[in-house]
Amino acid sequence: MWCVFHDRVVPAVTAPYGSNYQIVQSKDYIVMIYEWNSERRVISLNGQPHGAVPLYAGDSRGHWEGDTLVVDTVHFNPKRTFMGSPGTPPAVSVTPTFHLTERFTRTADDTITHTYTVEDPATWTRPWTVEMPLHRMKGPMLEYACNENNVDAFTTLRNARLQEAGKLAPPDRVRNVEDPKATVIQREENEAGGAGKAGGAGKAK
Repeated sequence: MWCVFHDRVVPAVTAPYGSNYQIVQSKDYIVMIYEWNSERRVISLNGQPHGAVPLYAGDSRGHWEGDTLVVDTVHFNPKRTFMGSPGTPPAVSVTPTFHLTERFTRTADDTITHTYTVEDPATWTRPWTVEMPLHRMKGPMLEYACNENNVDAFTTLRNARLQEAGKLAPPDRVRNVEDPKATVIQREENEAGGAGKAGGAGKAK
């Protein structure tokens, strides 16, 4: 599902990388063009009701309240997950009652304040809200290309040599961490339980 639509977070929320996006506005629609996977999010402004078909980005309808764009999104595809919510495990599957309300307000020449509220009584005990600034980028958005480069080749060959030397755990026992050095795990560390499993406890139902 990764290449169908970004499967880590709700629309317009930043990702670890490739989270830049361009906002294109017309009379009846706003389109968010994401750098990540060259994805598109279409927000209708013409007052039409929500559709009934579940979508990976949800079904978004927008309207203006003064200078603030308010976007109401429902009908997320249940195959996708939501990540980044406070007090929940790393990934939570959306349900038919998942409801996202966003507000975009331009607060400076180069800044938009993005506020969103998440509601899902099947998952959380109460709604919760996040606010973050979106800053205008000076350079162009770049093409997102899923292809190998010299860094990928180096990493692949290095890890193969380390595994042959017995200094790298098999793929199913390597920790998912951001520090590249931490992927080199001695086998005896794993046997002692040093690798552990990613996860977390939370207040989700």
